[in-house]
Amino acid sequence: MQNLRQIFTTNIWPKVFFVLVLLLYLLFPNASHSVDSWGYAGQIKFGVELFLPHHLLYSYSGYLLFSLLQNIGLQVDAMQFMLFMNGFIAWLCVLILYRILLLINGNKKQAFLLSLIAAFSFGQWRFATENETYTLPLFFSLLATFYYLKHFSQISYIQVLLCGFFASLSCLFHQAHIFWFIGFLLGLALNLSGKNLVNSLIIYCLPFLIVPLAYILVLRNYYHQDVNINTLWHFILQDVYSGAAGKPIGSQHFILGLVNLFRTFFQLHGNMILLFKKNVFYFLPIIVTVVSGIWAFYFMLKIKPKPYIVSRKNALVFGGIFLAQYFFAVYNVGNAEFMVMLPSLLVIVAAYFYFKPKILVLLVLALFSWNFFLGIFPNHFFKYAADEEVAAFTQAQKNIPFMAEESALLNNIIFYNTGRTPGNIWQSPAKYVEKYGNT
Repeated sequence: MQNLRQIFTTNIWPKVFFVLVLLLYLLFPNASHSVDSWGYAGQIKFGVELFLPHHLLYSYSGYLLFSLLQNIGLQVDAMQFMLFMNGFIAWLCVLILYRILLLINGNKKQAFLLSLIAAFSFGQWRFATENETYTLPLFFSLLATFYYLKHFSQISYIQVLLCGFFASLSCLFHQAHIFWFIGFLLGLALNLSGKNLVNSLIIYCLPFLIVPLAYILVLRNYYHQDVNINTLWHFILQDVYSGAAGKPIGSQHFILGLVNLFRTFFQLHGNMILLFKKNVFYFLPIIVTVVSGIWAFYFMLKIKPKPYIVSRKNALVFGGIFLAQYFFAVYNVGNAEFMVMLPSLLVIVAAYFYFKPKILVLLVLALFSWNFFLGIFPNHFFKYAADEEVAAFTQAQKNIPFMAEESALLNNIIFYNTGRTPGNIWQSPAKYVEKYGNT
C-alpha cells in the first residue's frame, strides 16, 4: 500500500480530483435501495444468514466491522455504514487502478485520466453508492492485478503469491471473479517459461486452497452440515442448482447483454423520462455528453491511438478477462451487476496504447456529466417508489394479508427495521408464475 502514496507526490490536480471522486462516492449514496441491499443490511445488523455461497464473505466482513464499531461505543446505522464502506472501497479501487496503469506505461497524465474514466463509469459509480456485493471483490482483483504486473517488472515470487492470494480472496467475495483468477493463471503461462513458469504457477495456485477451505468451514461450523463432495459442490453452486443463476440462452440474453454493457458506462433507465418531465435542465447533460463524445471520436479518427513499445501479451490477458466476464454476464440474462469490473478492465487494456490527453478529457467529461446528473444526483435526492412507506403501511395493518409484486423487498425492509419477517405479505400470483411457471 505504500506505493499508493506516490499518487499524492506528483502535483495538485491529481490530488484534487481523487479527493473529488471520494466526496462524490460518499456524499451521494443511493436513496432507493434494492431488495438485495436491504437484505444484506438486515443480515449485517442482526447477524443472521452471514454466509451466502455466491458471495461468501461479504455480509460476514460487514458484520465484523459493524460489530466492532458497536463494541467500541459507536452507534451507527448498518445501512449507512455499508454505504460508506462501499464508497470508500470503490475509491481505493480508483487509486489502485491508477498505480496499475502507471506500471503498464509510466504515463502519469494518461493513467490519471483513464482512472477517472473508470471512476465515472456508471457501473462502478452506481455500486460505490449502494450496499451491494460488487465493490469489495473488485478491490481484491485490482490488488491482484497490481502484484501480477509488478511480478514482470521485478521478478519475485512474493509478488506471485500476493497476486494469487488476492485473486483467491476476490472469489470468496464474489464467485464471478473466478474468471479474473483463471486469466492470471493463463497470463503467467503466456509470459513465462521453464522453471520460472512451473514455480510461479505452483506459488500462484497455492493460496486458492483458502477458497474450498472457507466453504468447508462455513458448511460445517455455520450450517452444521456433513461435508462431502456432493454437499460441498451443491453449496458452492447453490445459485446454479436453485435456478437463480443462468437460464437457457435466448435472444433476450444478448439484447440485455448489449443494453447493460451500455449501462455499465452510461446510465440508461426508464426513470430518466420522469426527470425530463420534471425539468428541462436534465436535457443539458445529454447535450454535453453528445458534443463531448462526437468531439472525442473526431480526434480519435484524426489522431489514432498508438501502441506503446511494451509487451502487449498482458493486453490480451486483460482483454480475455473482459470478454469472459462479459459473456458470463450475458449467460446470466445480461446481468448488469456482473459487469461492474468491465470499466476497470477496459482502461487497463487501453493503457497499452497512447491516447492524446484531450480525447481522454472529453470522455471523462461525457461520462461525468451524463452519469452524475442523470443517475447519481437524482438517485440520491429522489425516490422513484414508496417502498418504505408501503412496508410501514402493511405493518400498521398486521392482521390483513397483502399480495405484493415486490414482496421480497417489503419483507427485507421490515426485517431490517424490526428484526422479524412479517407473515402478512405474500408473493403475487403473477410473480410466482414468472419465477416458477404454470405448475
